[in-house]
Amino acid sequence: MKTENALSLTSGLVNEWRFLRRQPLLWVTAFATMGFATLLSQGLAIDEMAPAAAMQLALMTLQLLIMPAIVAAIAPLMLLKDRRCNMAELIAATPQSGARLLFIQAAGLFALCFLLMLLAGLPALGVFALDASPQAASALTGNINTLQHPWPLLWVFAEFHIMWLAPNLLLWTGLALWLCRQGSSVTLYVTLSLTMFAYLYLCSLMGSPVLAGSQVVNEDFYHLMLWLDPMNFVALTQKLGSGFNQSNLNSAGFTTEQAFVLNRLLVLAMSAGLWWRALAAMAKPSDQQRAPGTRPNTCCKEENAVTDSLPVTVAPAVTVAQPVTAEPPQITALDAKRSGGEILSGSGTGRRLLALYLNALGTVVRERLDLALLGLWLLFCANEVASGLTFAEPLARLISPGSIDALNRIMFDLVPVGGSLLLTLFGWQVATGASRIGFGELIAATAVKSRELIAAQWLALVTLALLLPVLAAVVTLIVQLLFASPISGAPYLLTVAVRWLSLALWGGWVLGVCHLLRSPLAAAGSLLLMLVIKYSPLMAGLGLSHPLWNFTNIPLQPGDDFWGYGASLATVLPYSLLWLTLTLAILVTAGFATHRGGGFRPPAARLSPVLTAQIMAVAVITLLVGHSQLIAEKPLLNTRMSEQWRADYEHQYLSFADKPALKLTHLEARVDFFPGSGNAVIELEYLLVNPHQEPVETLLIGRYGNYVGGNNEHSKIEVDDASLEQGSIEGGPNLGQQLYRWHTPVAPNDSRRIRASLHFRQPDWWPANNRHFISKQLSYLRAYPLIPMVGYQYDWQLTDPKLRQKHGLPKQSRARPDGYDWISISSTVSSCDNQTPLAQGRRIDDTQADGRRTVRYQTRGPIRNLPAWMSVAAQPSRSVAGEVEINIFAPYLPEQTLALHRRAMTDTLNWFAANISSYRGHALSLVAFPELAMSGYALPQMILLSNKLGFRAEPEANAGFDQRYRRTVHETAHQWFGHDLGNGTGEQNAFLVESITKYLELVLIEERYGTKAMEALVAYEAKRYREAERSELGKDLPLIHALSSHQQYSAATLAFASLRSAMGDEPILATLRSLWQNHGYPKPPARAEDFVAGLIRQQPEHRDLISRLFLMPTGVDAIADARAQTTTVGANQTTRRDASQTTRGGAFAPR
Repeated sequence: MKTENALSLTSGLVNEWRFLRRQPLLWVTAFATMGFATLLSQGLAIDEMAPAAAMQLALMTLQLLIMPAIVAAIAPLMLLKDRRCNMAELIAATPQSGARLLFIQAAGLFALCFLLMLLAGLPALGVFALDASPQAASALTGNINTLQHPWPLLWVFAEFHIMWLAPNLLLWTGLALWLCRQGSSVTLYVTLSLTMFAYLYLCSLMGSPVLAGSQVVNEDFYHLMLWLDPMNFVALTQKLGSGFNQSNLNSAGFTTEQAFVLNRLLVLAMSAGLWWRALAAMAKPSDQQRAPGTRPNTCCKEENAVTDSLPVTVAPAVTVAQPVTAEPPQITALDAKRSGGEILSGSGTGRRLLALYLNALGTVVRERLDLALLGLWLLFCANEVASGLTFAEPLARLISPGSIDALNRIMFDLVPVGGSLLLTLFGWQVATGASRIGFGELIAATAVKSRELIAAQWLALVTLALLLPVLAAVVTLIVQLLFASPISGAPYLLTVAVRWLSLALWGGWVLGVCHLLRSPLAAAGSLLLMLVIKYSPLMAGLGLSHPLWNFTNIPLQPGDDFWGYGASLATVLPYSLLWLTLTLAILVTAGFATHRGGGFRPPAARLSPVLTAQIMAVAVITLLVGHSQLIAEKPLLNTRMSEQWRADYEHQYLSFADKPALKLTHLEARVDFFPGSGNAVIELEYLLVNPHQEPVETLLIGRYGNYVGGNNEHSKIEVDDASLEQGSIEGGPNLGQQLYRWHTPVAPNDSRRIRASLHFRQPDWWPANNRHFISKQLSYLRAYPLIPMVGYQYDWQLTDPKLRQKHGLPKQSRARPDGYDWISISSTVSSCDNQTPLAQGRRIDDTQADGRRTVRYQTRGPIRNLPAWMSVAAQPSRSVAGEVEINIFAPYLPEQTLALHRRAMTDTLNWFAANISSYRGHALSLVAFPELAMSGYALPQMILLSNKLGFRAEPEANAGFDQRYRRTVHETAHQWFGHDLGNGTGEQNAFLVESITKYLELVLIEERYGTKAMEALVAYEAKRYREAERSELGKDLPLIHALSSHQQYSAATLAFASLRSAMGDEPILATLRSLWQNHGYPKPPARAEDFVAGLIRQQPEHRDLISRLFLMPTGVDAIADARAQTTTVGANQTTRRDASQTTRGGAFAPR
């Protein structure tokens, strides 16, 4: 080959662009990238975060989620176009080096992907530039101060793309280049997808701030990944959190900046290796097999072909293929022996369907890549079950985990997500196989009906959909046998059946899309978009979350031993019918719109307008019925609707915050539970008093927008001596509120009584939530926000400043006036005669008649205004601590666990009686609660405790302390910290509720189990704090104003441990006693600053320590580092956290 004939890099790139700009997939990818980048940039804005850090966080997330998809979409267009366009021989005949052509294509791929990622970063730059200032950006990025750059954000933007994007993109394009030389586009798509998911999983183990539930699993592994992370996002996260610090050494002895440089060099070396291997493989045949005057055949094996490409001899001007004398290669998508023989010669529909069914199954079974992916997925399932079968929470293990616990590990994440991805691949291969290998015309000429073809293919996917959960269940069963875990058949049958139905319906959607769009590329892109909508938070980020975006999903929730799958079992039937109707409509439409699946339009318009209208009418009516049922049970369907309702409420009723209003002082409640039918009837009588010095003329009362308001069959309000104002205020919607005008204004200190009744029914379309549900095992109704509320509700205001600005509201919401909201409560609760009705107060009457049990409760005096009513199937275990009756309700009550909880409650009651104040109530009830996203929750005179964590778990052998004891102490202490003190002010912090409760944990664990157990708790919290701080990118706040849970809990533990070490317990106890004396009900409520000021008065010599711990943003950082370096908790203890633990919480729930 002569040098003058060589194609220059510039000319080659121009030629590649001329080809690419005519490809629709390129423009679809570009527009989708820009749209997603714009949404993501806006969704990741954090108020407390510096603009430069927020921009880098957005750019990092773009790389995680977009860059692999861009490479996978464009790489086949550039690197496989010779084979995709059947031009491999013609290109091989040109006087160009194959390696050079491949290098030009790869360089073009890198340049185009870099340009798209650069454009995708512009929305982030624009969004964060609006709020940026040079000082903020300079303070965040260490080296900008020295450079004095006039545009700090632009510098950060350029630095990120040079130091992170360019090396990472070289690595991904090198991987794509190597894969394209090894296999087909399907191999490229699958391998890049698996690589991306594997890296996302790796990021979740490193505590990535952009992935929910991420935790650092091992400290040494984290430091190792600082310089071995292939995309170096661990170092970027650490930089955003603390900045590069030359003195910050990792475990290998490198500084963070040195580790960063080494990482980038390693990535460049890996990229160079991949590029060299791919180019060398292209160049080698030309050196070994090239003959004078000829060009080597660079054609790789045709995609999906069974045999290698036939040899081609290339003359200087003409390419002539050798004649084929052997039998032609077999057709993979339509096997000649089976399909051509059995399908075409078959005389019956049944035989044709069977042949088509077997052929469709064979398409998947004969694909080695599919079998490899299936095996890899099963290995993931086995590992997940085996590694987490006994896990309850950090430092605790399950006692005798059963089939429900084992199935929960995979049946609600790995099986639906992984199964959908696999079935999408299988369905795409089955439906588009003929078009992809160029046999569409041959298939179109056969005597097979399109409807028969689609029916057979769907039947094959239904079979595969059954195979996936069955194999996962078999793997789970094997693990249970190996662990000697008790096995139950019912959970297996239910979860496999539901997952099979969901996957089978999804397979119908995959087939429908492929046959309707006809183009394999268009079908693949549409299915990818559907998967993104189905499983990503995209729609939630747009404020358009809806259960029906999760196509074909049946929202069965993870079960537990408390009530099995009772939380969501009622949703199976309605969702199954809805998705089955829509799936059949799609498949019927596809049967008329496709021509034997060959990628052609039917020869005539076989889908008549009448039939089209009928199918569309069925689909639309089905969707409308489902949507209307969802709205009827939950009017505020998504965050956007909730935001709009809150904004409208404040716009319309804010004026009532400045008007005198009546105050609720006593609530008389009659609650009738019907667990068998899932209903409850609530009748209420409010005693309202005018506490002002002027008459009150109006009464505003209504329910929160998520419940039907006004007078209707579900809710009724009766107000005597008043008239309902007709119409709405200023022409706006009433938002479920009613405004009454008293005929005679209510004079100061005068009172009025009003009545309300409402009917609650357990929803059929929504799983049970942790505020209201009715079941045969436990029924629970929390009063707020279920019942009508009197007056203007400050809790219903928008609090986010950006949302308030968006809806035209003042930047800051109106603060609640200081003052305790306490009432006395009388409750009459009835239920089935085999259940225990439960409410707050002393049990003063208990009767049974006509198969129902009725119990009347009366509080000793006013308590915090948080009423709740329950009906419990479990029989109570009663005991007495002083004058307080302790009731424990749980379906599983081993004597040792029962004694532990009784001891924790008694210790807490006795400690407060001896040191602070006695318990205000007559009885305290602890109720085992199902797994509904909280580990514990404290109501006045009631405690709800996770059945799994509180009664089915035990400490690990090397735990150091008992999580059950700690949690029960914590929730019991909320009867003082939270429901006695720590309420009644408008400030939005939890110091006097959550943080100060951690002090009592330290004291009582030390008193009960000794100093070693207390130190174990401190070390555990220090480890949690340091792990969480790595991913904390928001603004640091003082402990008394902390918003993050790890600061409210873990940092508080460290602060009080340091205080106790420096000054002992007596100054802290004296400060707490003074708070109760000066701020206990009905005196003015206390604030967090009052505690700090009182502590300084007690110990002025420790003013600096107190100020540093409670008033400075990073006051406990040094303590956490020292504790973590000097104390080891649970050697070799795995800190694995399951997904359910990361979502537990609540107003008074320790994280």
